[in-house]
Amino acid sequence: MLSADEARTVLQNLHAQAAANTPQDRALTAQIDEVTAWLDTLAAEEAADLADEAAADHAADLYADQLAGIY
Repeated sequence: MLSADEARTVLQNLHAQAAANTPQDRALTAQIDEVTAWLDTLAAEEAADLADEAAADHAADLYADQLAGIY
């Protein structure tokens, strides 16, 4: 399975090859653009989830410190 960066590289290469060719290739280019947009959306969602998780972990750590009398 490809990583997100590897997938983007493959899609960019395919996009460059298809952009200058036949109408079918241009349709493929549009599909590549759509997949690339989905990858970007998934990456943004993952980053937001990681930020939420880090914030929750930090809040839990602060609460544990407060309960232990550490400020």
